[in-house]
Amino acid sequence: MKNIYRAGILVLMALNFAGFASAAQTVSLLYSFGSKGKGKGHVSDLIVGQQGGLYGTTYEGGANGYGTVFKLNPPASPGGAWTETVLYSFCAQPQCFDGSYPTGGLVAYQGALYGTTTYGGNECGYSGCGTIFKLLPPASPGAAWTYAVVYYFKTSGDGTNPSAGLIVDQQGVLYGTTNGGGLYGNGTVFELPQDTGHGWNETVLYSFAGGNDGSEPLAGLVAYQGALYGTTYHGGSNGYGTVFKLKPPASPGTAWKETVLHSFTGGNDGAYPMAGLLADAKGGLYGTTTYGGANCQGINWGSCGTVFKEVPPDSSIPKWTLSTLHTFSSTARDGDNPRGRLIFGKDGALYGTTEYGGVNPGGPGSGKERCGFLYSCGTIFKLTGSDVDWTETVIYKFCAGEFCTTGAYPTAGLVAYGDALYGTTSFQGTGYSCNCGTVFKLDY
Repeated sequence: MKNIYRAGILVLMALNFAGFASAAQTVSLLYSFGSKGKGKGHVSDLIVGQQGGLYGTTYEGGANGYGTVFKLNPPASPGGAWTETVLYSFCAQPQCFDGSYPTGGLVAYQGALYGTTTYGGNECGYSGCGTIFKLLPPASPGAAWTYAVVYYFKTSGDGTNPSAGLIVDQQGVLYGTTNGGGLYGNGTVFELPQDTGHGWNETVLYSFAGGNDGSEPLAGLVAYQGALYGTTYHGGSNGYGTVFKLKPPASPGTAWKETVLHSFTGGNDGAYPMAGLLADAKGGLYGTTTYGGANCQGINWGSCGTVFKEVPPDSSIPKWTLSTLHTFSSTARDGDNPRGRLIFGKDGALYGTTEYGGVNPGGPGSGKERCGFLYSCGTIFKLTGSDVDWTETVIYKFCAGEFCTTGAYPTAGLVAYGDALYGTTSFQGTGYSCNCGTVFKLDY
């Protein structure tokens, strides 16, 4: 396994990551989902096309109500409207044999898009165990994209119900996770090489046993120096999830080796990671947990979450070491329940989103109560620092001072392109008749 690229880049291109410390920060709405036949939230992570188009999936909506793959087209001239094109609506085949309810984002290889559906397929009965699909662009402008299922997940020893996107290496081998199935029913890590004329053949690289090794990997993978890294939502020695490493075998035909780098305790280090990891140039791994942390204990323990860094071993410390960079607070003003993957800005800072938090001023009748509990609609945050001294800054609160037209509840991460960050929300948007989610842009 060589040169695995992280999911999130549609074509081989140089992305100018956002870092923009001096200019004003403005969030603008690019698109609200919910029109008839279009997608609606949960809206996945985005990837960026060569001409600046944004690609992703929606969990619901589309022509059949079971989700979509979409492209968001930039305006033809500055100041114009972005427009959505549904590239595929799921459950177009009987019993959703083509897949249904995608939650992961997309990855590209040689012009094709690849992704997963959590349900559907021709295995496991009516609801299905999920699929891996491929979308080929049209040969001529205006023609339809070509959709095909390249793998159906099964019940016997196979993974089931993938909820994360894929990563791909230079040879086109796809790598991913399933949150169920495998030998023990606790999820898998798998690989799927390109079809060379004998069909697409999936290999389960590791089946989680559900004990100290972790269980239910909800997030995708990241690759660094030939190994795969990820998180599990449950399991580990304390039951609160893990950070793991999966190393390929030294010789063909032997087993991959899993190593648990950290078992979350549910205390100051947090609990239940849902997002994938971000690797830096030195092999450090950054991630988030959705619960726990030093500021969210006792009667307040229920959500909150942390940002952490897993530091690789060196000559002074011969083992992986986790440090907590930030703990979100029980007041939720600095954010709550981070579920999306982190990214680096050009300035070296970490950027991310929280699904909740960023409590708005006002209350019932103020026009700011549309997100429900504590008027807490989510945030975009920035984390700066080094070693153990980090500072979090909330750079945007959703629904603060406006009627949620830019959306609410961001559950995906951000992508950088040009001089801006782009992201999605899974709720609200213009009109309120649908509460279907949005795509937004953060300028610096």
